Amino acid sequence: MNKVFQALYSGILEGRDVTHVARKAISLISSSSVGFFPTWHALGFIHCKLLHVDQGTLRIHIWPKKLRNDAEQKYKIHDHIFSLKSFVICGGLKNITYQLISADGAGEVDQKLFYVEYLNSGSRLRSSGNHFQSSVVEEIVVRSNEIYNVERGVFHESVVSDGELVATFVATYNHCVGVPQMLGSFESQNDIFRDKVDCPSQEWEEFLVKVLDEISRNE
Repeated sequence: MNKVFQALYSGILEGRDVTHVARKAISLISSSSVGFFPTWHALGFIHCKLLHVDQGTLRIHIWPKKLRNDAEQKYKIHDHIFSLKSFVICGGLKNITYQLISADGAGEVDQKLFYVEYLNSGSRLRSSGNHFQSSVVEEIVVRSNEIYNVERGVFHESVVSDGELVATFVATYNHCVGVPQMLGSFESQNDIFRDKVDCPSQEWEEFLVKVLDEISRNE
């Protein structure tokens, strides 16, 4: 299984057509679904780490159709302490990148910058004490069998319609020591804890089957 994941990881980073190996990877995950530990991310998708290598990680992200978790947060503009390339398995999404403009925190459109600390039981958002306004730099729409990338330290968000099943394989690389950041409402508390939310195994298996069905329909 790891050989398939490694081939997928390197193929995504190299920008090659990984459609065939991606389908094989989904089939392998589905047939051994109990061996994985998916969780609901506060940004609105189910995610699961599949591979860890010296350069980074391979993950799968799934946005189920018309289903979101109650713990999903409203604000989703964030950066990473790594770069990533994401291969869209099925469906489509809009990736929006932003520039942050310093603000005084007095306006309704101002947003508070938080530092993100990951814990075993969830994650904590700690206010940096700084306020910004966000300005769109670029919007791109990415569909199935396409790859998009996000550089380390770039603020972005992925926008997905709740009426569409979307899944991506995400290859991370160029990791550094640091703290991820995200924007939140200027009215938010200065210290916010987000509980870890597991994805039940039955739901996980059902979502994988639906992804496979969606791939088959698009062939």
